[in-house]
Amino acid sequence: CLAASHPGLLDEPRPTAAGRGTGTGTGTAVTAPTTTLADEIVPRLCAAAAAAGVDFTAAGRAEGEAESGGFAAAARSTLRRFSLHLPPAVVLPHVVAPLDAALLAGAAPSPGALACLAAVTEGCASDLAEDPIASNVIASVAAAMESPDPGSKVAAVVAFKELAEHAGHALTELYSHAVIPTLVAAIRLAVEHETEGGRGDAAESFVAPAHASAGALCANFGSDEIAPALPGVIPPLLGGALGGWRRGEDGARGIRPRGMDRTPRTNPRARARCLDTLERFARAAAFEFEPFASDVVATLATLATTNGGGGGTDDRDDDASHAGRVDREGVAAVRFRSLAAMATVIAAVGEESAPPGAVDSILSSATLALSVGSSEDAVARECAFRCFGRLATVLERSLAPWLGGAIASAAATLAEAEARGGFQPAVSTGDAGESIAAAEALGALVNSCGFATRPHLAVALAALGRAASSPSSPVALRIAAARSLEFSLRPLEEADDGGGGGGDGHEKSAPGDGDGYE
Repeated sequence: CLAASHPGLLDEPRPTAAGRGTGTGTGTAVTAPTTTLADEIVPRLCAAAAAAGVDFTAAGRAEGEAESGGFAAAARSTLRRFSLHLPPAVVLPHVVAPLDAALLAGAAPSPGALACLAAVTEGCASDLAEDPIASNVIASVAAAMESPDPGSKVAAVVAFKELAEHAGHALTELYSHAVIPTLVAAIRLAVEHETEGGRGDAAESFVAPAHASAGALCANFGSDEIAPALPGVIPPLLGGALGGWRRGEDGARGIRPRGMDRTPRTNPRARARCLDTLERFARAAAFEFEPFASDVVATLATLATTNGGGGGTDDRDDDASHAGRVDREGVAAVRFRSLAAMATVIAAVGEESAPPGAVDSILSSATLALSVGSSEDAVARECAFRCFGRLATVLERSLAPWLGGAIASAAATLAEAEARGGFQPAVSTGDAGESIAAAEALGALVNSCGFATRPHLAVALAALGRAASSPSSPVALRIAAARSLEFSLRPLEEADDGGGGGGDGHEKSAPGDGDGYE
């Protein structure tokens, strides 16, 4: 509370005890040594926050230790508040000093030191993105991620997630050479950890931040910058989607050649999460994904036409009936995440990458999902909207036969969200709710399909306008709707030689590309 209400008091210079007792007796002015309260508090706070014996893999630690009990956790919470209200120069040196010391000694930093880094990243993001701090911090995180100590691994990936979320733009632009290997290591370790049977809270402590860091970095990477990561992340993500992956199971081109030839070793939720992250890499890579596109789409097509069964249920569900329902939802999520990932790859590299009939199959499945209207189909509907939004950028006016149903369904979804004062989040993985996906699909359809959307334009714009201005809409939905509305307000000119307004110079891409809301 003191850091928030009176930060100047903590950072105000004051004479030290030695300075107050200094005097010359000659009347000559002497500059007395000064210090601040923060200078005295922060080192002790860091020492307490980095205390040994912290359990990073116990139940409920998916987001690290910030909300757990204990003296060290309370110290980290206080340190985070200090970092948000005091200048980074006051806090950061005490946090990075142990990281630098470990790096010089050729050792991985302690879990406590990394937990301190995670605590201050949001408040010190600007300074963390400057060299030599950035290079040393990334190297420290990478070293801890390869440590045999489980606590160090989890502390490293939580710190990496915080860096990705709060300093991702600078890190991807200036330090991609260091970030890419760490990102690849995080994804490979996460998928392998779940494949080896690490379900439950302990696995989630590493796996959830690993996928979250990938999502944040993919939103900031350019296609040429993310390209070096693709050979390292596609095999584990595709293998994880198929049911499990271990090192050495890659095919000749980095993709496991086997399809659904054995019982999945991971639960459906874990597989759906791999598909969601694979889709994010495909979106970020754009045409750089082309060397992998045909094999990936063929594998996803196989996965999308199976029931996705097998694998264990979620160990965190104690009630048998609830666990069964969650598992069924996860199985459905695998299928529809596969369809959404297929649509994303096709949009990234072109329709020619898809097997014959694949596009029509995706559109038919998406239409069916939107026509069901069941409250239990939130994932299916979210992914269906994603399919329409992605494919609009490549199909343009040829999507016309599907526009009426897709736009009407998206408008109805936004109206339902306004009526209930919120949106239904996806029950499997990913950050985008059904309503946000509907808003982004409307923007992409109107923008990319041009004159073909004119019969449905009033419905689409009215739905986006209400969602963007409704006080009952969540902030994330209002932002997505406003961006899509802006994206939709473009010249709609009929031309015989092309779609989407006849080559009017507007770049066609789905709203939400690179904005971090999906």
